[in-house]
Amino acid sequence: MWVPELLFFIYYSVSCSAQENALPVPSVHLQSQWSEVFPSELVTLNCDIQSEDWAIVWYRDEQEVPDSSVTLSEENKILNFNALSHSQSGQYSCKGRRKTNASVSTTRSNAVQITVQEQKLNPAITIDGNLRNIFVGESFKLRCSVREQSLWKYVWYRDGTIIHRSSEEEHIVGSAAVTDTGNYHCRIKRGGVTVSSDSNTISVQVTDVPTPTVKLLSPWSDVIMKEKVLLRCETLGPDWTFSWFKDGQAASSPNLKVTDQGGAQLTITAVSKSLQRKYTCRAQHNTRHVLSAQSQPVTITVHDTPKPTLSKTPALPRLYIGETVTFSCAVSLSGGWTFKWFRDDVEIGRSDPTLSITLGRSDAGGYSCKALRGTGGETHTSDKMTQAVSDVPTPTVKLLSPWSDVIMNEEVLLRCETLGPDWTFSWFKDGQAASSPNLKVTDQGGAQLTITAVSKSLQGKYTCRAQHNTRHVLSAQSQPVTITVHDTPKPTLSKTPALPSLYIGETVTFSCAVSLSGGWTFKWFRDDVEIGRSDPTLSITLGQSDAGGYSCKALRGTGGETHTSDKMTQAVSEVPVPQLKALTPWLDVFPSEAVVLGCEASSAPHDWTYEWMKDGQKMLSPSHHTLNINSASAADVGQYKCRAVLKGRRVTTSFSTGLALTVYTEKPQPLLVQSPDYSTLFPQEPLSLHCRITESSGWHFVWYKNNVQLPSTAEKYEVKSPDATHSGSYSCQARRGQIHSFSTDLSHEKKVEIRKDAPVPVLSQLPDVDTVYMGEIVIFYCKLNLSSDWEYHWYKHNQNIPVVSDSYSIIVNATHGQREVYKCKAKRKKTLFETESQEKHITISDIPIPSVKSLTQWLDVFPMETVKLHCGMETGASDWIYIWNRDGRTIAQNEQSTQRNQNGSVLTIVSSVSLAGQYCCMAKHRRRPVNSINSSAIRLQVYDEKPRVTLVQDPKEKTFYTDDPVSFSCGVNVSSGWEYSWYKNNVFLEFGPNHTIRHVHTSHSGDYKCLAGRGPFQTDHSQSAIIQVKERPSASVLLLTGWSEVFSTDSLVLQCEARDSEDKDWEFQWFKGDEKIEQPLSYEHTVTPQNDPDQSQYMCQGVRSGRPSYTKHSQPLKTTNLLLKRRVLLSISGCLVFGLFTVFLGCIVLRVFRKQDAKLVHVVDQEKPEEVDLFLTTAELSKHAPNPMAEYITDEDLTGIETKDDENGTVDCDTTLLPRASEENQATPSESNCATGNSEMVSFKH
Repeated sequence: MWVPELLFFIYYSVSCSAQENALPVPSVHLQSQWSEVFPSELVTLNCDIQSEDWAIVWYRDEQEVPDSSVTLSEENKILNFNALSHSQSGQYSCKGRRKTNASVSTTRSNAVQITVQEQKLNPAITIDGNLRNIFVGESFKLRCSVREQSLWKYVWYRDGTIIHRSSEEEHIVGSAAVTDTGNYHCRIKRGGVTVSSDSNTISVQVTDVPTPTVKLLSPWSDVIMKEKVLLRCETLGPDWTFSWFKDGQAASSPNLKVTDQGGAQLTITAVSKSLQRKYTCRAQHNTRHVLSAQSQPVTITVHDTPKPTLSKTPALPRLYIGETVTFSCAVSLSGGWTFKWFRDDVEIGRSDPTLSITLGRSDAGGYSCKALRGTGGETHTSDKMTQAVSDVPTPTVKLLSPWSDVIMNEEVLLRCETLGPDWTFSWFKDGQAASSPNLKVTDQGGAQLTITAVSKSLQGKYTCRAQHNTRHVLSAQSQPVTITVHDTPKPTLSKTPALPSLYIGETVTFSCAVSLSGGWTFKWFRDDVEIGRSDPTLSITLGQSDAGGYSCKALRGTGGETHTSDKMTQAVSEVPVPQLKALTPWLDVFPSEAVVLGCEASSAPHDWTYEWMKDGQKMLSPSHHTLNINSASAADVGQYKCRAVLKGRRVTTSFSTGLALTVYTEKPQPLLVQSPDYSTLFPQEPLSLHCRITESSGWHFVWYKNNVQLPSTAEKYEVKSPDATHSGSYSCQARRGQIHSFSTDLSHEKKVEIRKDAPVPVLSQLPDVDTVYMGEIVIFYCKLNLSSDWEYHWYKHNQNIPVVSDSYSIIVNATHGQREVYKCKAKRKKTLFETESQEKHITISDIPIPSVKSLTQWLDVFPMETVKLHCGMETGASDWIYIWNRDGRTIAQNEQSTQRNQNGSVLTIVSSVSLAGQYCCMAKHRRRPVNSINSSAIRLQVYDEKPRVTLVQDPKEKTFYTDDPVSFSCGVNVSSGWEYSWYKNNVFLEFGPNHTIRHVHTSHSGDYKCLAGRGPFQTDHSQSAIIQVKERPSASVLLLTGWSEVFSTDSLVLQCEARDSEDKDWEFQWFKGDEKIEQPLSYEHTVTPQNDPDQSQYMCQGVRSGRPSYTKHSQPLKTTNLLLKRRVLLSISGCLVFGLFTVFLGCIVLRVFRKQDAKLVHVVDQEKPEEVDLFLTTAELSKHAPNPMAEYITDEDLTGIETKDDENGTVDCDTTLLPRASEENQATPSESNCATGNSEMVSFKH
């Protein structure tokens, strides 16, 4: 039973072993070109397994590669993925699993290492010489550099536009134009994929070569003989050298000197007529090959030496001293003249073209002038002009009135007299022009001055001055006449006796006196009523009616009248009743306060003695007219009276009326009040304190600050504009009385703080930004925390806004770009003190409109191409988030095939036909309720099929010959931005839109195709272009001149033939060295000593009208001493033949004479060695000679053979030496035996 099972087990094991041994081994190949790739490059791996029964499984670093991260072909044999991150790096391998039995797998394939760089290349762009400012026509070279080496393709940009693509890292702009100005940067591609970021940017400015300007440094361009002129050539910047031109020709003259750095200045010394020309300059850069155009010309005009014209104003031959004469010196040529002035041929100075002289006696004489300018510029002297000078006459003033000291309102007459007519007079008082309504100028020319109603202001020294009516001549002032004007005098009135009051019956005498003497009469007045005219005294016996005020007045002449004297009152009365008065201002007093009472019987109280009574009781007090109570008390309260007795006269008055005195029981205390009651005040805010006391009156006040007395005594202490020094504790005290002062107790203290600086309200804004958008709500807040009782007012552009509040809101509604200025003021309600905040400036702006641009180079794309669109604001882009629309509909955040960055500014689209359309965006502010309108739209076009690639070959031949040129160009009929790659027999060649082979060879035969791509997208291959390259036929040079012609000619005949060609229509052109020989096409060419004395190399080439149109050049043939060599060889050969012939004859002679049999002779003939071939063919010569060039000989060479004479003068052939051959022909024998007479031997071997 166990035997079958054992047999089955053995069979199964053998079968499995056989199957295991038969499993295929997969292998992995990298189909893309590089194993080290950069982001966005495509990696393609192929897993090759020799069977169709296997499913492929891919691995990266021993981990199975998920299908979602790569693109797999059918049956998973080809793996594709776009390089995105370094995590895709690793060892890639594969293995097969049997489709019918997944448990059966092959072994793992070989591993291919793929490295994905984390970042793209970072190229650096530089410019040779670091020269950024280029002139038109100059060249400059840009270089795009990276450290890594590969088959890079360089793309150059100017202002963001592609300008060049190449496989070279340098880009040369050969002849710069203004359009080459811009910002340059580069990118690097490989395999049609951009593998670098943008390089740095280099700004290049191409400008026209600046044209210099000639500047005339001399102030004039029209010059006179011998003047010096300076010209300067100016251009932008340093580093220029200048050339000067006169009328377009190079400026050259002993009087033309070029100075300054680089020849920038041209000095024309000692100008002559021959130097008047148009002068220009031209600039050449010192370090660069840049030459400017010639400048605009400056014309220099040279005139003959002029003679000035002299004139004067006024044109009178004689003038008075003090008159001004102006001489004018005029030159017909304008510009930069200074003038020399002469009087009687003596230089009197240099000045402007005019000379003004205020004439003195020494200024008389003959005047002339001369003009000068610059260096060497001098005119002739003008003609003389004579000027005479005389003194001006002085007038005299006469007083026509009888006296010079007058009183007010009198009249005075003065007269001014001079010699001759034609004068007008001016009057002066104290040296100043006389002007007053009371001054009247009369008589012809104002010769008489009448002073009417003389006043005090009109007194002084009067003079006159005469001025000529027709000339500016003014005399000196006359000697003065002094007019003394006295105030209208007031008489002095006196009386005897000098008592103010007299009784009826007494006599009084009045006297009236005037200080000025002269004919006075007097008027007397009582109570302003004239009582008569008399002498200066008036005596009156007084009656009751004579009481009154007496005065007097004095009169003389016409208008002479004094003031009325002061009144002197004379009282006539009965004995008076005394008056009792309180001499202190109050009769209600406080304890210890003083009281003074006064009793007066008349206006002269000291002429009386007094008696005092209190409450009807006579007081024991002095008989003085005052009663003093120095310290009042309750005992002093009562009714007081008095009466008077006239001294020296027995007259006693009655008692006066009584006065009641009241005394309070205690001192009062004042009340200190501040208004307004602010403990803290600010600059310009008034300080007002009021010290109040309600009892009695007559108080004055004493003020204290910090217990230090202040100078104020008013009831109120006020400071309109206090400062910090007024801060402190204030108190007050009331006082009254002067001799015996009474003071109250101090009031309570009032503490006041005065701030040095005005407080500034804090103005805040929500939102707190400088620029706000139309329609936004802005709220301002104003706050002042210091002190209290504030109210807030608002201002816009310093105009009051009728809002009183600590906040203010606005809805922005203004034009774009308008700036608005807001501020607030805090005001005290009681003092109206105000302080304003800092201004808040806000700029009104329209809500910006975002702009959309494409970050990819094209907007017409194909399915699966990636397009990036950017939405952004010009400024503050980070403050916004962006929302995208396609064809008017908002694109959802999670829409398939689209991605966005964090703020939505970049929209990435994986293209499909359904995603084509008009794209626009709008922006929302991150922190403020502001939304923009939609941007302008950008159109995305998506094609529904791949584009067609067209390959063009030039020329359109199928067969080429070596060294032929051929070029291929590749193009796509739609869109742009394509990168092209070339393949030969499906093997990659290079990148670029063209593939050019300048000189083909047989290895270039094959099948050529191209492929277009951009980014990861690629087209299909183009159609094939198959070419075959054949070897080009070659030419060969043959020497036709034979051995038989060696001694009969001195020229060589060359023949050219085409090898390896079945065509028979070849014609040939010949070359001597590298130069073509100008002769008709021919297969032969003859070389003679005349046309080739230097023994050159010769080549030929075949040409024809068909293809191939020309052959290769033949190998060169050098014609150096070829005939000489042949002649030497023939001579040597002759010697050898002659020697052999001699030996042969000798043998025959020996045979005959020694009777040798004929057989021996026959044997000798058979054993004769074969003749040596000493004559070489042309082909053998070319093979054996070190240099393949042949040689020929001239007659001059034949004369150089050296011979040696023996003793008898014959030639020894055994010792004759041949000429020494050149190094390249040392294979030719140099020494041989010879025989005479062999020069006629000819070789027939060809």
